[in-house]
Amino acid sequence: RTAMKFVPRSDFVIVQLDVLEKTSRGGILLPESAKEDKCLGKVICVGPGRTNDEGAQVRIHDLLPNDRIIVNKFSGTELNEADRLFLFRESDITCVIK
Repeated sequence: RTAMKFVPRSDFVIVQLDVLEKTSRGGILLPESAKEDKCLGKVICVGPGRTNDEGAQVRIHDLLPNDRIIVNKFSGTELNEADRLFLFRESDITCVIK
């Protein structure tokens, strides 16, 4: 089996979502519904940007590989379940963590 390499186009960003904790800091087992609320991840790769109505390229300037981000909970397309890789539009990224 060969490994796939994903290259985002347009204003898409490839993100590796964090592994969700199964227990809280106090040792309480978390239900599945509580684990879904955490949408933190790391930027893996950034597309070249979108094309505006005049045909000019609008680059994504504020995201770089390895940036820590928060993404919209109900967006994204899963690329690789084992590696937790997802494809998001730039507009689905709600926050960059500095």
